[in-house]
This record gives sequence, C-alpha cells and structure tokens, in this order.
Amino acid sequence: MKAELEGATILITGATGYIGSVVLEQLLRTTNCAAVYLLLRPKGKAPVQARAEALLKGALFHKVRSSEKLVQKVHVVAGDISLPGLGLSDADRATLLHSVDYIIHCAADIRLEADMQETLSANFEGTRKVLELAAAAGHLKALVHVSSAFVNMNQPRSSIVDEQVYPLKYGHQAVDVEELAQELLALPKPDANSRAATLLQRWHFPNTYTLGKHMSEQLVARYQAKQQLPVAIVRPSLVSAIAGEPYPGYAGNWAGPIGGAAAMAIATSSSYPLVLSEGWNTNLDFLQAHPPPFRHPPPFRISFKHPGRMDATFEPSDAAVLAHRRTMGRRVCTVAALLRLVGRTREAKKLQMAGVYRMLFGAVPEQASTAAAAAAGGGEADLWNTAG
Repeated sequence: MKAELEGATILITGATGYIGSVVLEQLLRTTNCAAVYLLLRPKGKAPVQARAEALLKGALFHKVRSSEKLVQKVHVVAGDISLPGLGLSDADRATLLHSVDYIIHCAADIRLEADMQETLSANFEGTRKVLELAAAAGHLKALVHVSSAFVNMNQPRSSIVDEQVYPLKYGHQAVDVEELAQELLALPKPDANSRAATLLQRWHFPNTYTLGKHMSEQLVARYQAKQQLPVAIVRPSLVSAIAGEPYPGYAGNWAGPIGGAAAMAIATSSSYPLVLSEGWNTNLDFLQAHPPPFRHPPPFRISFKHPGRMDATFEPSDAAVLAHRRTMGRRVCTVAALLRLVGRTREAKKLQMAGVYRMLFGAVPEQASTAAAAAAGGGEADLWNTAG
C-alpha cells in the first residue's frame, strides 16, 4: 500500500466525518503521498479552509499537525455532493482532473430512517457525481467507494454474503436502479416515502439507508462496467472506537454503537440491560453457525469465559436499575464539569440535563431526553454528519 501511494495525489470526500477523517490521518501519517485534496462544503459562516484547519486541530491528528510538511500536503476544494458537478469551480475541477490518482468516496448520509429522496440525493446521486468526476479524470488509478456491511441485509438470515453486488429483482427480472432512483426522486415526498416503504417490505430491507446504499453499489458496478473504471467497494461494519494508532479509544462521532454506549452510560436507555444481551445473543448465534476460519496469533488473541445467554424473560431489579441511574448521574455531573473546564459548555449542558434528572428522579423529562439523545447520537443527525 505504501509503495502504491508513493507520490500519489488523493481526493477524499467526507473528510470531516469519522471514517473520512481516519482515512486522512492514516494517509498523512503512514504514507508518502504527495497531496490530499479534501472536498468540503461551506458550513454556516465558516469557509472551507477554516473547516479544514479545525479538522486538523482535532485530537485525531495529534501526530500529524506537529509536522508542517505533512500539513502542507492537505489542499481544500469547495464543493458539495448534492450540487451539479459536485459544486466545483472550473479551476478546481480542472486541477482535480489533471492531478488526482485516487478518489476515496466517504461522504454519505448515515441516517437510517431518512426520507427516501434525501437518502437517494446524498448517497445515490452524490455517488453518481463522484463517478462522473472519476470517469473524466486523466490518469485515475482507483476509486474507492465506502459502502456498508449492511447493504445486503435483505439476504436470508445467517447467510454468507459474498464479495459481490447482488441485484434487486422483481421476480426473476433485475431492477434498473437508475430508473428506480429517478422514479422515486420525481414523486412528491409523501408518495416517495410510501413507495419506499413498499419496496423495503418487498425486498426485506430494514430502512432507507440500507436500500439506498445497496442501490449505490449497483450504480458503482454499472459505471465500472461501462467506463472501465478501476473501482473497489469497501463495506465497513458497525464503526466503533479506534483500537490502536493514533491513540486507542478515539471515537469520531456518536453514531452506531458509540452513541448507544453513551446513552447507556448516562442512563437514557429504557431497555437496559436487555439491549446488550440481545446484541450478544445475536452475535453468538452467528458465530456458532459460522465458526471463524482463523484465530489471532499471540499477543492479540483474546480469551474469555462465555457468560451464557440471557433470554427475553429476564427482568432487572428496579432497585438495582435506580441505583445504577443515580450513580451514572453523579458521574455525568463530574464529566460535565470537566467538559466545562475545557470549554465544551454546550456538550456539558446536554449531558448534565439528563444526568441530574436521572440521579434525582430516575426519569428524564422530554426536553432533557431530547438533548441527551442528540448528545449521544440518538437525535436527528445532521445530513452531512459523515460528509464534507
């Protein structure tokens, strides 16, 4: 990988999101690439250059920003995957087409239950615009499309998903995903959501996110076949904290299991502790049906005693749950104080609103619950929470 990226110029979309930012940090710290372009959209009054500077000042880049040579490799272009031509100026587009060797497309709308048209606009049409840029690039070596491990959740339970793109079908006839996307985008929003609900049920997708990302993979495969693009699709699973470099435990957002763990920690989850047991039991069922084909060698091998299954009839002690909530409330107050010391006042207020009420009353009022959910990733996500 290092040899392949020696002297390369790379374009990243979604660099301000968790995955995109980790990719950027790894490229700067572990490779000798020549330059990395970030496609960022203006946000509020902040220009794109200011957003890039704020990104590089983050904790994730603590091993990078001390080197001026590495920081100078980062170049910013203003753009937006929701706009025609990615919103690029003529000059920036010409620069990218002339210089880019690799494109890593991380930008996405990761809301699971977004309106179908919003999902398609960001994840399907946004991907199309990146593919069009890639097809016009003069000497592109590869386009990496970041998908999701859950794009094939419509496959039978406990089945093995191969590294291939599975077509959608009406009976035995394959669906043209471009025609389907245009059909959904042309409908009034309520009609599009109603039609999407029917399709989700028909094809056994759990939400609009997985269907939209599935369709995006098919679009990538179609461009690869027609344009002979050098394409790779990667399917990360649930994204949690970093295990190693640049430092263990770093979590870049509140989505997925990170948000769930945070909500559990501040006692905003009403289903504790069954949620964790259900996750454990599901994983256990799959591993028993499909034993891993390998084991990590020492010193990375982890051994632990299986704690047994917990069925749905389990009922936790009310007194124990209340004690847990109050203990967590006190801890949250402490964390909130520390956040205020480092200038994170808004985050401290959100956490403490939930924590104090749990500690005193064992319940969270609607306003505090909403704030806590937003702080822990449970509220409505920003459209570009993983995008540039």
